[in-house]
Amino acid sequence: MLADAEYFATQAYTRRKKILGEEHPDTLISLQELALVKVYSGQYDDAEELQAAIVKTNRKVLGEEHSHTLRTMGILALVHSRQERLSEAEGLQVIVLSMQRKVLDENHRDTLRTVSSLALIYNHHQRHVEAAELQVAVLGMTSKVLGKERRDTLGAINNLALTYSRKGRDDEAEKLQVIGLGMARRTLGEEHPDTLKAMRNLASIYLKQGHLDDAEKLFMNTFERSSRILADNHGDSLQCKEDLAVLYRVQEKYEDADRLDKQVIEVLKSRLKGCRCRLCRHYLGVNIDVVNHEPRKDSLYDDQVSRKDDSGLLHALLHKLEAYNSKIDIAVI
Repeated sequence: MLADAEYFATQAYTRRKKILGEEHPDTLISLQELALVKVYSGQYDDAEELQAAIVKTNRKVLGEEHSHTLRTMGILALVHSRQERLSEAEGLQVIVLSMQRKVLDENHRDTLRTVSSLALIYNHHQRHVEAAELQVAVLGMTSKVLGKERRDTLGAINNLALTYSRKGRDDEAEKLQVIGLGMARRTLGEEHPDTLKAMRNLASIYLKQGHLDDAEKLFMNTFERSSRILADNHGDSLQCKEDLAVLYRVQEKYEDADRLDKQVIEVLKSRLKGCRCRLCRHYLGVNIDVVNHEPRKDSLYDDQVSRKDDSGLLHALLHKLEAYNSKIDIAVI
């Protein structure tokens, strides 16, 4: 599916560039579509290159403060987030948000999306209180301005539920995520990426609460559907495998967990250039403890990720996998 989308987006961009010119609005639309396909398929370096070109052209043709320019800058910040370049993503989002508040409006859809993206970055930095404050505001305004059963509102619900879970407010997180999943199924369908994300979030909450049967049912459902509609190297596909592996370890199904772990490791090995990502942090010991839901970190991560050579990082990954095989560092409920 994504391969077809990339092919057609490439063809459209190539033809429009030839006929209309590189700076024509329709050409830029095609290039933007291609960049987004690259993001969805996990080709983040390619997506960054295309998105940076789009931002540069929009600045030249439309100006720094044009809404289209700001929107493309926000997408570039999203790409940086996917690359785990969080400081760059945050800096760019702050700039975009400042301009949007000036040029658009506090309650404009683009402004609300930027606030939501900034809150996600705060979560990555363990700034959960600040993230929750922003997300509560976004959910309230999105529901009021756009309506309760809109995709933006669903995203706001998912994000706030995740933040509540990270803060240990599991009952609130579960109630909110159940609402979000029901909304996604009604408005988007069972196999939409946003529905799968809501399903995975709820499964993670169940896992943290110790409801293993409920968690396994949702994780398996998400895994099977993601395998059909997303590329194997897509971030959401890898996250599904990681989540299911964590559940298997809690259930002491170590062989099943190892099989999934090794599949993820192989994907990471194939793209070591951008390997400093949340998945590496998982395998190197930086993750959320399944029982206590607290961030944990070990010396292996400090020693290896600080190095710039990919061979050291790969060695650390494989070493951690051996530790998993020996049933070390496994949280069991």
